[in-house]
Amino acid sequence: SDLTKARLVELDKPVTEIRVELCSQKDFMQLVPAETLTAIVPKEAQSSVLLEPVLNSQSVEAPINKGDVLGYAVVKCAGEELGQVDLVAAGSLERSELLAFWKGFKNVVTSPLFLMLVAVVILLIVGFILLVLVQNRNRRRTRQVRSVREREPRPEYRSPRENPDDRRRR
Repeated sequence: SDLTKARLVELDKPVTEIRVELCSQKDFMQLVPAETLTAIVPKEAQSSVLLEPVLNSQSVEAPINKGDVLGYAVVKCAGEELGQVDLVAAGSLERSELLAFWKGFKNVVTSPLFLMLVAVVILLIVGFILLVLVQNRNRRRTRQVRSVREREPRPEYRSPRENPDDRRRR
C-alpha cells in the first residue's frame, strides 16, 4: 500500500522562535508543538510535510512560563492542510525588573503629555529669565537717571506765590 501512518509533528522539536522583551536571560524563546500530530499520508509525501507557524504577536514580554501558548502551526502535506497544532514556549523566562522599569521610564518620558509639560516648564523658565533681565535693565536705568540728577545742581525752590522781586528786597 502507498499509504502509511506517520507522525507529522514531534513534541519538543522546535518549530520557530519568538522575540522576548523585558528579559535579561535570552532575547528569543523557542516554540514547540503542544501535541503530536499523526496522520495517514502517502509514503512519498511523508518528506514534504510543512509546518507554517502563525504567531499571536511579533514579540512577547517576560515572564513566560513553559507551555504558554504563543501561536499555532498549520500542518500541510503535499499542499493540503492536515490540521493545526498550538505552539507553546519550550521553557520559562523571568522578567527583569530593571528592564521593565527602564521601559516604563521610556514610555513616560516619550509620552506626548510629558513632552508638553516639559515644553511648558521650559517656556515658564525662559519667561522668568526674560522678566528678570528686563527688571534689572529698568533698575539700572533708574539708578543712572538718579545719579545724573544728583550731579546736576538743583534749582532753588520757589513758592508759586513768591514774587522774585520780593526776594531781592530782603
